[in-house]
Amino acid sequence: MNIINDIHYPCYIGTIPKDSVKGTEELDSYRVFYYDTGIIKYIYDALPIKDYNDCNCDLYYHERLESVRALSNFNRMLDLSDLPLNKCYNAAEVNEVIQEGLYEENDGFVIMSGEGQYNLGNMEPDMIWEIKR
Repeated sequence: MNIINDIHYPCYIGTIPKDSVKGTEELDSYRVFYYDTGIIKYIYDALPIKDYNDCNCDLYYHERLESVRALSNFNRMLDLSDLPLNKCYNAAEVNEVIQEGLYEENDGFVIMSGEGQYNLGNMEPDMIWEIKR
């Protein structure tokens, strides 16, 4: 499987913070998903808690991203755009971001399809991939 060929464009790609662990918790009226460095939590997704509990969410990632940014600003957390989060329109742009990021200190990359929804059977993002170093 070639992940870059399986992505639905446009997509968002960010670096995974060095020495971070993946986590999730309730914050305000959302279930947030983040990478935690022990100092800062970088939120990469937020799902309305009602949708999470009902296992029914019709929001696309690009719509959920607005909530991510609002929650991170309000709660003094950072969203992945602070790493930064790049919007890519094709495989060449994804490859360029990854090549540039190989020279930075990080644990890899997270790629999120703008049209990605949740696979509510296991509550994992349907269109989110991690590329670890």
